[in-house]
Amino acid sequence: MAGKRFELPGVFRNALILFSGSSVAQVIALALTPILSRIYTPEDFGILALFIGIAWFFGIVATLRYELAIMLPAEQKDAAGLVKLCFLISLLIAFISFTVIATMGDTIAELLKNDDIVPYLWLVPIVVLITGIFQTLNYWNTRRSEFKNVAAARIAQSVVVGGVQVSTSKVLSAGGLIIGYAAGIFAGAISLLFKTSKQDRAEWMSSTKSELNALAYKYKDFPRFNGIQAIVDSLQSSGVVFLISSFFGSIMLGWYSFTFRILQAPLGLIGSSIAQAFYQKAADNFNNGDDARSLFKTSLRTLFLVALPIFFLITIFAPVIFAFVFGENWREAGVYAQYLSPWLFMNFLVSPFSQLPMIVGRQGAMLSFSLVGNLLILLSLVVGAKFFNDLKIGFMILSATQTIYLSVLLYWYYSLSGRRANSTE
Repeated sequence: MAGKRFELPGVFRNALILFSGSSVAQVIALALTPILSRIYTPEDFGILALFIGIAWFFGIVATLRYELAIMLPAEQKDAAGLVKLCFLISLLIAFISFTVIATMGDTIAELLKNDDIVPYLWLVPIVVLITGIFQTLNYWNTRRSEFKNVAAARIAQSVVVGGVQVSTSKVLSAGGLIIGYAAGIFAGAISLLFKTSKQDRAEWMSSTKSELNALAYKYKDFPRFNGIQAIVDSLQSSGVVFLISSFFGSIMLGWYSFTFRILQAPLGLIGSSIAQAFYQKAADNFNNGDDARSLFKTSLRTLFLVALPIFFLITIFAPVIFAFVFGENWREAGVYAQYLSPWLFMNFLVSPFSQLPMIVGRQGAMLSFSLVGNLLILLSLVVGAKFFNDLKIGFMILSATQTIYLSVLLYWYYSLSGRRANSTE
């Protein structure tokens, strides 16, 4: 045993690389947040939330979810063909979003009850295209185990977002937040593209039209099920933003979106790193005839131990922390964090396993789960608005229903983790 070097299991070594890059990115973002919270108003953050809601509706299906399939082919040539397919689809979806914005921009602003968003709607097609490219390159690098590239892209994204948002605040107001957001996605995509070898780029472009058609058909379940699910998820996240804006105004929307911004920083950094590494290892296990049950248990235990102290502090001290760190204007955002913490806690535990249904071919069932979960979220807020005219009561109902729903979903993921290729379980 003497002299033997200790090595982490592959999934956790990869997760650590992603976590390290994400940590640097999030430290930069969090360090700048107390500055941003003092130079931008809650209403500015509300306008940013509206923009992201519109852009994300198109961006989440920028590749029709074919980017998720990049991890799965046994042949590298097929994976490269999927990259080219994703790029072409991204161009198409970006053009569709441009057409919608050009013909319905004023109508969209009227429906959102916010004319301040109009000058920035032209950025939506650009963000959609760049999002599709970024997502595709992200999964290509994950397949190639180039986790350092992914980590570097996250750092570049964070630096550019923060730099642009701080430097443009006095000139553009809410526009500084929006342009910074768009510039960050662009920086991440460029970082991944520059770190890709010429050989890889040549391999992407080598696929013929007939080969692309064959790949599109072979992995048709991704747009068929995951694409529809992504639209449903986007309608939910965007719907929440639109409902809050419509019933309660931009200021309350700003508090809500800021709460998510802060809580998703440390949680997203941990969860997404574990999720990406888990997906790679679980897919490898499945392709090799093994299951992911042990990996699932270990990952869940790690997530629980990390989340418990964080959410304990949020539940007890969030208003005080928010007011002290971000300014008194944001105390109410801390109150929102308290009401939302049960939901976010369960979501943190469950979301890293959301790609298990794709691995074992249960996308159809996952779509049904998503429809139920997203409907519960929107109904909770509608009840809070319509019957109580109180956003906090809506958050209480939301947290209660989502805790139950996510517990059931977690158990289902656990059952899927025991599946193997060609298993009849």
